[in-house]
Amino acid sequence: MRRFSFLMGMYWLWAGTAGACTTAAIPQSLNKLMLKSYDWTQGHGMIVVNKRNVAKKALNFYPRAHKLAWTSKYGSVTFNQHGREFPLGGMNEKGLTLEVMWLDSSQYPDADSRPTINELQWIQYQLDNYESAKEVYEHREDLRVQPIYAKVHYLACDPTGTCATFEYVDKQMVAKIGEEMDVQSLTNDTYNDSVGFLKKHQGFGGDKPIPQSDASLDRFVRASALAKAFDENTHKPVEYAFEILNSVGATEYSKFHIVYEIKTRQINFRTREYFRVKSVDTDKLDFRCDGTKTQMLDMETKVEGLVNDSFVAYTVDANKAVIEKSLEHVGALIPPAIVNAWIRYPETTVCQQNN
Repeated sequence: MRRFSFLMGMYWLWAGTAGACTTAAIPQSLNKLMLKSYDWTQGHGMIVVNKRNVAKKALNFYPRAHKLAWTSKYGSVTFNQHGREFPLGGMNEKGLTLEVMWLDSSQYPDADSRPTINELQWIQYQLDNYESAKEVYEHREDLRVQPIYAKVHYLACDPTGTCATFEYVDKQMVAKIGEEMDVQSLTNDTYNDSVGFLKKHQGFGGDKPIPQSDASLDRFVRASALAKAFDENTHKPVEYAFEILNSVGATEYSKFHIVYEIKTRQINFRTREYFRVKSVDTDKLDFRCDGTKTQMLDMETKVEGLVNDSFVAYTVDANKAVIEKSLEHVGALIPPAIVNAWIRYPETTVCQQNN
């Protein structure tokens, strides 16, 4: 297990040099927009339609970990680069939306009596179980994140415009919600450090001009300032959100952009390879686990506009291809049994039929 952790650490160390993601919300927008720039060395992946009423057990490579099992209450649409059930972010059928960002300073808790889950499946668990940022906040101490390796933090928002941040600082969960938050943005520094820097700038109590670099704190200020400047009467909401993403995610590492219209449960995205905007109407998807098979879509599809009809049935081979591409720099060094368990994990989930 130590060898696996070391190898995954080498992967994240290599890839983490490009970990410069930005997420922000525009709570004054009618449809409660949330936007994400995914900045990484790789841009592949799949969009997955996850079903409700599916029994799951957390995938854990640590034999002494306390086991976690649950049954999904809600269906969701997620963006997955490390395999099905391990999303980078997504939205559930109630509108709860979560995204992950890199945070070098993350320090996860020591082992205790709580059940454990890894840092990406934590996102799927929240989407499976809760319908609001408040619910996620209220249950924030129920689980202990035991990472495979990645150092991350999270932003969650919901149809009311309420957002919450979740971070591990000095081995403790630190979370803020609603009015505790000065702005609804997150980059790659802690929320408190980012807000402290923000308050030195024009429009937020300081006199410094809005910075224009790609540094984490500068992106936080710029995203927050642009979100604050949004006016429903003068701006086209989705177009404006993509303009913010153009500002904070325009480097060679900016692999895809997402704009969530949370209140109407619409998802808009574009990739570096195929820049035209695609959209998913989640209200028209079948989230019944005893209905259609789990659906997926290549994130780099050339289709544009509404892509609901382009989803196809999920396959193990597709999951294998996504995971192996993610691990292409270290995959040959990871024990095959671990890689296979990762690839085949979705087969351990079981539909409970009565939806």
